[in-house]
Amino acid sequence: MRRDPVPSMLLSALCLGLLLFLLPPPSYSWKGTVVTVQDGDTLIVSCKSDHTRIRLYGVDAPEHGQAFGRKARNYLTDLVRRKTVDVEPLDTDSYERSVALVRLEDGTLVNQALINAGFAWVYTRYCTQPQCLEWKRLEGDARAGRRGLWKDKRPVPPWIWRKTHPEE
Repeated sequence: MRRDPVPSMLLSALCLGLLLFLLPPPSYSWKGTVVTVQDGDTLIVSCKSDHTRIRLYGVDAPEHGQAFGRKARNYLTDLVRRKTVDVEPLDTDSYERSVALVRLEDGTLVNQALINAGFAWVYTRYCTQPQCLEWKRLEGDARAGRRGLWKDKRPVPPWIWRKTHPEE
């Protein structure tokens, strides 16, 4: 007795479709040059003739008018300005910035470097990637070592500072 090939082909197609649906979307990254550091956690990266605003994923640095805001921006500027970086977009925020992991050519993860140097908090409200646990440990090390903003006896997290300074 001969079997009809259509049901087995249909089953194969359904399985393939289900597999593609269950797989995570492909991650893509691109290279560019940092042209401007806007603040301690936002960059402008140029790729060919396009300029993209990048919000560093998982970190929140002090704001411009906040204690250590200028030092955080200066640290980030020294780290990345005019350097080629690899940008791995993860999301887009409400300001239409690309929220991304950013790496230097030597492999340094810029997001993590800010935390390690004590110039940013782990933004636990939004930091959900596996590396966020390691970043919390690094934040604790920076705090214990009184590096960067942790020199302040009672540093105010930017998400709290913004609520009390909405005009800035």
